[in-house]
Amino acid sequence: MYRLCAWCFGVPVEGRAYDHLRCTFYRGHRSLGEQQLMQCDVLRGYRTHAHSAARKRWLRTPDGFICDAAPLSTGAPYVHYGWQAAALPGGACGGFDFDMGPTNGFRCRMLLRRRAALLEHLPLLFHYKCGVLAERGVVEGTHLVPPRRWLPVPAGSLTVTTTHSSDGRFVIVNAGWVGATPPTTSA
Repeated sequence: MYRLCAWCFGVPVEGRAYDHLRCTFYRGHRSLGEQQLMQCDVLRGYRTHAHSAARKRWLRTPDGFICDAAPLSTGAPYVHYGWQAAALPGGACGGFDFDMGPTNGFRCRMLLRRRAALLEHLPLLFHYKCGVLAERGVVEGTHLVPPRRWLPVPAGSLTVTTTHSSDGRFVIVNAGWVGATPPTTSA
């Protein structure tokens, strides 16, 4: 059993970004509800990991050794908007369960207001966090192995279609998972 715990869009914008976005999630043709996506930093965990790994590397210069600890870039012109499932009592993580992973009918739909700042010629980026229900071991039952960091959706795993509304004010984005079951954790 897989649980989609978080979902994120990377929208290419130039200048002022959206405050938030609204996205509707589906399992097959059944709506799972509309979620509000807020701005987030999908590279934060990777940046921290890369920074701590780089701190162990030293570069030799004519003036001596210096620490090689440059952080990862922010990913501009992309602004990321993410949804994180609410926490459940007892420390568990909420989300949407999929028997065979998100490939089992996960779809989402989002409206982007068209304006000069939206760079429509660049592709949208997608990230996710997906936990796995695992056996507890000696204790009966299962527990959710939570995701550690945002994972990019593998290339070719999503089918993304974009259309324009009849009045031309919105770009309608429909994305559906069509690839193999995704990895659930990152080191």
